[in-house]
Amino acid sequence: MKKVIFTALAAVAICTTIGLVSCSKSYECECSYDDGSGTKQTNNSTLAGYTRVDAKASCDAIEIGLKSSFSDVSCSLK
Repeated sequence: MKKVIFTALAAVAICTTIGLVSCSKSYECECSYDDGSGTKQTNNSTLAGYTRVDAKASCDAIEIGLKSSFSDVSCSLK
C-alpha cells in the first residue's frame, strides 16, 4: 500500500513539474520610439522563462520606462 501511495505522489509531482515548466517560454518585447531627433528607434528585449501574462506585464513596464525618456513609445510582445 505504501508503494502505491508513493508512486501516485511521485506521478503527481512529475506531472505538476512538467505542467509548470511547459507554461514558461521566451518572449520578445519590441519597442519603437522617437529618439528626439526625429529618428525612429527599435529596441528588442528578450524575456526568457516568463508566462505570457508575466511577459506582457514586463513589456508594459519597459514601455513605461521608455516613456519617461522618449516620446511616441509603442511596445508589443512577440
